[in-house]
Amino acid sequence: MTDPLAEKLGINVQGGTVNVQNLNLGIAERLEQSGDHVRILVVAANPLGSSPLKLDHEVKTIQEALRRSRKRDNFVVEYRLAATPSELRRALLDVEPHVLHFSGHGAGEQGLLFVSDESASAIYRSEGGEVRSRSTSTNEIKFVPAQPLANLLKLCDEHLECVVLNACYSDVQGNAISTNIPFTIGMRDQVADHVAIKFSQGFYDAIGAGKGYESAFKWGKVAIEFDLANNEASQILVLRKKGEPFSKSSPVVTMSPLDPQTPTSDKERSPITTKPSVSILMMLLLTSIAGLRRRI
Repeated sequence: MTDPLAEKLGINVQGGTVNVQNLNLGIAERLEQSGDHVRILVVAANPLGSSPLKLDHEVKTIQEALRRSRKRDNFVVEYRLAATPSELRRALLDVEPHVLHFSGHGAGEQGLLFVSDESASAIYRSEGGEVRSRSTSTNEIKFVPAQPLANLLKLCDEHLECVVLNACYSDVQGNAISTNIPFTIGMRDQVADHVAIKFSQGFYDAIGAGKGYESAFKWGKVAIEFDLANNEASQILVLRKKGEPFSKSSPVVTMSPLDPQTPTSDKERSPITTKPSVSILMMLLLTSIAGLRRRI
């Protein structure tokens, strides 16, 4: 069976694995010759009931990275803030993005966190441009598990080349999505908010400079390592290519909401606390003693 995106870009598919050599060319450079623009869809969600994140800061970081790039005229960026599942589905139809970027919380097997459609009617934008909610509910969370998300994105395989899931434990979703999409970036563990934002900066700096997805992923990681002097956090990020076998990269945990009053600067992109088994507790104890695990 012919892969529509691979056929469009002249990519060979051998044994179910995509030969991504052509995709290692920067997308801006590839589309520039045809006069087309790179379409990026940024979807952000921080529903009530989950710990607060600086998503507006990440959106501005992505904007600035592309605005200052030498290929800035080649990009069109669309945003869906305080996004619901329905808004994501409709935006994929409207925008037909080459790159989908999700910014928010992840909870492993439970899924990515979106604002529930039921509470979306209470959301409005303030005079200052901030997204706020009139809802009195303490919980607006709608979990979207891996397989429904992968099924949705499979319908976009004629144009979607890369999915960035900038959320904790999102490698579970990344694995499912990579069955059909050439490149997927997820996280195998928890990550601090400022680290996730720094990855976005490095990644889109490189995309704007004409780098391919695999190279941009490396630039994002090195931004964490170089700018933040944090080698450990950069190892949380995982790049998956279409057709590659999956190796489980994070422990199975039981999840429950965090106290939303925890200071934003200390937040990780997971709305959860973990209740690990005895073996996981021992692992955490040993790594704490060794000073290897970063505590937020």
